[in-house]
Parts: sequence; structure tokens; C-alpha cells
Amino acid sequence: MSALASLYGPAAALRAVRAPAASRILARHASLSSHLSNSRSGSNADKKKKKLTAQQYRLQQEQLKAAAAATPKAATAPAAPATARRVAPVATASPPTPSVTEPAPASVSAAASAAHAAPPATATPSAPATPAVEAAAAKSTPTQSVAVAKPGFTLESGKALAKDTVHQIVFGFRKIAKDSVRYIEIVYEKIQKREAYEPNRRDVRHIAMVKQDWARIIPFAVYAVLPFSFLALPLIVRTLPGVLPTGFRGRRIMELVDESTAKTQAALAPVVTQHIAKIVDPAAASLDNDMQFCGQLMQRLADRGTPAHYSEIVQLVPALRVYANLGSFDYDKSVDLARFLRVSAPLLFPKTRMLLRMSMLRQDDALLRKERFADLTHDELVEACRVRLLPIPSPTTSVSDDQMLAALREHAKFTEQLGAADVPALVLARALRAEKFS
Repeated sequence: MSALASLYGPAAALRAVRAPAASRILARHASLSSHLSNSRSGSNADKKKKKLTAQQYRLQQEQLKAAAAATPKAATAPAAPATARRVAPVATASPPTPSVTEPAPASVSAAASAAHAAPPATATPSAPATPAVEAAAAKSTPTQSVAVAKPGFTLESGKALAKDTVHQIVFGFRKIAKDSVRYIEIVYEKIQKREAYEPNRRDVRHIAMVKQDWARIIPFAVYAVLPFSFLALPLIVRTLPGVLPTGFRGRRIMELVDESTAKTQAALAPVVTQHIAKIVDPAAASLDNDMQFCGQLMQRLADRGTPAHYSEIVQLVPALRVYANLGSFDYDKSVDLARFLRVSAPLLFPKTRMLLRMSMLRQDDALLRKERFADLTHDELVEACRVRLLPIPSPTTSVSDDQMLAALREHAKFTEQLGAADVPALVLARALRAEKFS
């Protein structure tokens, strides 16, 4: 110390003496601080590990409780080891679907991910998951419930129905007014031209349609003002297809009419065929040889099961005029024939109404032949085939315009060889689904 003081001075000597002591103090302080920090981090890690273990234990207990509740007592499976219970959620077959419930806290999700990702602490190989554990895992897996909308009457659908009904009623009355104006113009033109007037098919059909609408509008108006009458409208349309005026027949109404017509034809075709076949009985003693031949031919046509030809029906016309004319049918059989021809209100004067239908069809076919079936629109083709009970397009069957036009040509050839009273021949042709001459 004295040597240092004599060489460098007292201050320098003091600094030289204190330097090693200060470095030793700093080093000891650094070692103490590092030891304290290590002990604190170790305690925090132990706490986290204990907390994670407790959460895993709670999850396992919940799964076991769920499995015990889902499995019957008689078929309770033995408890799986801890390692199997730990990996049971991973062994599920289907991935968990997204849940709409409230998400779990971050600590629980972290614990679950750690439980799935971390291997078991023991070195024992994991046993396969038991059915009870799999059922518990599947039950504990959250699923998303999807609500299926059931059709029902709502306020919006009621408003839409009322709006469509009002629109259809307004459209129907406007159409009747417009058709009536056109009817007056046709009559005025006929009066002006007198003998030089040549009616075309559209004008004749328009006049007949307007007269029928005038006759239908009063009963329909009385029915429409009744309370809750729209509920029985589908039944009325099926039983009385001609009760509605043409302006009130929408697309849905015509689909109901066509569906009812198809069902009625399928049900009454064998009935009316048997009505006619019983009258022209080939085994009857009063019949001559020609009539027995016609009866046998008709019986073969009825039993054949395939569509007949118009030429075969024409061969039966003489026998039908003598033994199976319209006067030979009683009231019940006449009602069946009128129902088959889809005559409106068949219970009222069925024979007279069938004669009127036959006269209208013969007149319409004559006009079609005169105009050579020219300039017929799709709607006109459909309406003409519908009146004659010929195939028309429907949601289940497709019929082209060319097919409908060909069917109309064949039907016009057939009615050309019939008389005004040959209603049974027309009914038989439709019951045997005749569409061609050969």
C-alpha cells in the first residue's frame, strides 16, 4: 500500500485496493439474482403444471360421468385405463362439427390441446378405447343443430294468396267484358254481310265460349260470395270441370281439371266398354250373324289391351246404331257415359247434353277440315285436344304440337263418318284410346 502510494499517489493506491473487492461483490450479486429468477420461474412452471393436471382430471371425470349415463347398467363396460381415457377423444371416427355454443376459456382450450398433443407420462402402451368411452366422447362432442323450416300457413303466404285471388277475379271479369265486346262485333259483322258472311273457326268458337261464360257467371258469382267457398274450389273443379268461366281458369285450375280427367277416364273406360258390350252381346239369340261378328270384334278390342284404330270402331257403327244407340241406355249408364265425356253437370239431362257435345265436336272438326288445320296456335291445339279427350302436355307427359295436330286430323276423319247421334261410337273410341285409322 505504501509502495503504491509512494509510486502513484494515495488516491490511485486506494482505487487499486478497492477494485478486486468491488468485482467480487458484483459477481456475488449477479449469482444471487440469477438464482432467485430461476427459483421463481421454476415455481411458476410447477403451478402451471399442477393447474393443467387438475383441468385434465376434471375433463376425464366429466367424460366418465357422461359414459356412465349413456350406457345401460346391465351392459356397463369395464373402466378403461388412464392412458386409454386420455386418448379416447382422438380415437373418435368422425371429426367434431362446429358448435354454436359459447366457446370455452383459453385455459380450458389450452389444457385440452395439451392433453391431446402430449404423450402419456407412463411408458405403458395405450389400450383401445372401449365403447363406453367412445359413446362419451361422441356425446361430449358439441354438434350444431339445424332448424328445418316446416311448410305452413303464414301471414306472407296468406297475403300472396289473397293478392292472387283478387288478381284472378279482376282478370276474369275483364276477360268476360272484352270477349263480350268481340262477340258484339262479330254479330254486327254478320248482320252487315248477311248471306256473304263466312264464319271461321275462331269466330264460331268465340261465340260459343261467350255464351257459355254468360251462362256460368251467375252460378259462379253466387258460389263465390259464400263464406269459405275457396276451400271447396278444388273439389268443385274436379267434380264439375265446366262450372268456372274461362276467365277464371288459371294454370293451377287447368292442371287440376286435366288430372281429374285422366283419373276419370282410367276409372270409367272399362265400365262404359262393358255397358256397350253387354248390349251388343254376341251370344244373344236375337242377333244375326253380322251382329254376332260385330259383338265378337268389340269384345276382342276390349280384351286386347292395346289402343284400337278408328277404322275398327267404324266397322262397329252399324251394330251400335241398331242395338246400342243412345236410347238403349238407362239413366245410370247414361250418367256414366256423360261423366266419361266430361260433360258439365252430368246428372242433369245426360243424353241431351251428350248430343249437344257430339254436335259441337262434329261442327268444330268440319271447320278444321275446311281451314285445313292452318294457323293453329299452341293454346288452340291444347284446348281442341282437351275437349276431344286426346293426349295433351302435362307435368308428367310431353306431347309436341305436331303430335297434337296429327291426333286432331285423325279425329276429324273419324267424326266425318259419324252421325249426330253416334255418341256410343265416340265413347267407345275414347275408351279404347283410338288415335289412328291404321
